[in-house]
Amino acid sequence: MAVDVTRAEPGRSFEVGVPHRLFQGGLGSFYEFDVSPDGQRFVINSPLNSSDVPPIPITVVLNWTALLNKK
Repeated sequence: MAVDVTRAEPGRSFEVGVPHRLFQGGLGSFYEFDVSPDGQRFVINSPLNSSDVPPIPITVVLNWTALLNKK
């Protein structure tokens, strides 16, 4: 959620607008997100809701340090 904030009287008071939603969906414990250093952008890791995209395979390499010595 976000609200617009404006200064009504410089250095003395401010006005708060009506809260509005920033994102569709939830940002509960399932979703991970981060904010850019300047506070202007968000990156959100969320599930893809499309049946058109095939699942991406994950490759797990065990004992990868042993492979380093073979070169």
